Amino acid sequence: MLEEIITLARAMSGSAEDALLETFCQVAQEELERRLRQGVTPEACGSAFACAGACLACAALYETDTAGSGGVSFRAGDVSVTASAGGESTASTKALRELAERMMAPYLDDGGFCFRGVRA
Repeated sequence: MLEEIITLARAMSGSAEDALLETFCQVAQEELERRLRQGVTPEACGSAFACAGACLACAALYETDTAGSGGVSFRAGDVSVTASAGGESTASTKALRELAERMMAPYLDDGGFCFRGVRA
């Protein structure tokens, strides 16, 4: 699964920083695996797992790239994120993370929150 995440992240980022990107991919995979609902495997998530992992890795790479450069752009299928350094970088990174969350929503543990109702 890690190789699939790396392949997608390379395609999305166009990054030449392979070692850093691969590290972010591994961390993204581990993060998603920890958050999976009990009994759900990465393979059961289909392509959503690898794509979400790549989005998280690119978001992390994007944060490090825009800290000292002029900006970065990413593309995942029909979704394209382009921004320059500064205020736009935070919004673009947030968009990638939210995209990963939406893709994985059916497979992730909800964190234990339960809303039971309101008493009058």
